[in-house]
Amino acid sequence: MVANITIYSDINFSGKKVELNFACNSLDAFGMNDVISSVKVEEGIWQLYEHSDFGGRTTTIPPGEYHNMERWFRHSDRTSSLKPIPTVRLYEHPNFGGKMVELNSSHNDSLSSA
Repeated sequence: MVANITIYSDINFSGKKVELNFACNSLDAFGMNDVISSVKVEEGIWQLYEHSDFGGRTTTIPPGEYHNMERWFRHSDRTSSLKPIPTVRLYEHPNFGGKMVELNSSHNDSLSSA
């Protein structure tokens, strides 16, 4: 699974648009530092960071469309870096059969071994 996120400089998915499928330690390179106002997450769960190099306060964003980051997460115009949260899929049977469970770092407190 490839994580995909599209970030926009203005609310309602307008303004400058950047599509990412990788961790970005500084949105300065895209001219998007501290200007993200709306987001579309197509795949994966993303962690948005207040500062470059994945520092400061964070906001976790699951798949969905968020037309106004301030309204949804109180995190408008405050993102300087972002990255997808690694996900592992476990299947009940060989060859990816049966029930599937998806785990990511948000399960950190409930898992002790795998």
